[in-house]
Amino acid sequence: MNIKLWKSRRFALALPICFASALGGCATQQPLVQTAKSQAAQPVKVQPMRLVVQKPNVRQVYEGAVAALTFSPDSKTLASAGANTKTSDNPRVPLALLKVEMLNASTLRTQKTLPLLPAASSVAFTLDLQRVVINPTLFDGLQLIDATNGKSLWQQYTQHPDWPPLPDGAPGLEHCNNFSISRQGDKVVTAMQAPPTVNYAQCWSIRSKELQGGSGDIEDGEWGDIITCVAFAPDGQSFVAGGLNTTLGRYDTKSYKPIWLQDKYDTSKEGRGFQTITFSPDEKTIATGNADKSVSLWNAQNGQLLRTLKVHSKPVQVVVFSPDSTILASGSDDGAVVLSSTRNGATLHVSSSRKAVTALAFAPDGKHLAAGYADGKIALVAPSLVAPSLKRASKVVCKGMLRICVT
Repeated sequence: MNIKLWKSRRFALALPICFASALGGCATQQPLVQTAKSQAAQPVKVQPMRLVVQKPNVRQVYEGAVAALTFSPDSKTLASAGANTKTSDNPRVPLALLKVEMLNASTLRTQKTLPLLPAASSVAFTLDLQRVVINPTLFDGLQLIDATNGKSLWQQYTQHPDWPPLPDGAPGLEHCNNFSISRQGDKVVTAMQAPPTVNYAQCWSIRSKELQGGSGDIEDGEWGDIITCVAFAPDGQSFVAGGLNTTLGRYDTKSYKPIWLQDKYDTSKEGRGFQTITFSPDEKTIATGNADKSVSLWNAQNGQLLRTLKVHSKPVQVVVFSPDSTILASGSDDGAVVLSSTRNGATLHVSSSRKAVTALAFAPDGKHLAAGYADGKIALVAPSLVAPSLKRASKVVCKGMLRICVT
């Protein structure tokens, strides 16, 4: 990447996205490029970059709520899923028949539309966009679908391993609250709830449809809480589970043994638990969106709470990290998408809508953030970092990241 320095006293410097640049200074670093006047000067004082979000590209894609958004590895395609008819303004109401569209990631124009799929309460794409996993509302289980033609590859009824096996075709009694697909696309972890009080999480192999680790699972007896959300670590070797009443634990996918268990069930925190959960790409941080309107950041290695962000006025439904893990995007029932610094918790940008935010996705190249809403609209924004007004600038490298230091 080339940066040009002009002799003019006033100029505007536009940068490609480099999220980490906005989050700290580099005053102790020496400039690699200096003017004659700056060579004799004291170490430069760094002013933070300013996050600028251009006016979003918005398109009405679905009649009902947007259920899922995922960018292709090359960031050129945006896979989306949503209800084909309007059912309710509440994004947690089960969807109507599911519609899947592959969109151009720059223009949001439709490239491909799959045949309508069964109604589903949860939807997720594999990262290669070749398959989509849904939790149909007509039965409690998982269905794997070929995302290129809409054909069902397999359907698996979920069942607690200690219970008598179900007859072929018989629906289970459990309800799947949430599930997550590993980045490798080979495993699914489910958060299950069965009447009256049995709650557990299981990890399934997508290829074999068999439970990982035999008949292992984690149950509510371990923490006395309903498991509401789950997410795989980037390496696919562990997953984190969050509870309705703020219980949080990280587990090995093979043994189901806890790596750590944090904030065990507390009756004083009833109803303040986790709505959504995700790992940062660098696997150092876990983010949760909470029913008490807050967003929490946790140390992924030991479960320690790092900070709590109070940036929304209603429960938070979705959280997602930027590819370099330095920015967290959160979406809420209040219609706001908030971009926050993961380093210091500072609010970098807020965009508002009249409808609840139901899906978020960063492009792998970091150039776009897609947001889906309860009214079926998808917004595509291009956040970028630009320097403030400059008189002189020097290019420096701080820990491998490019920054512009104002002199």
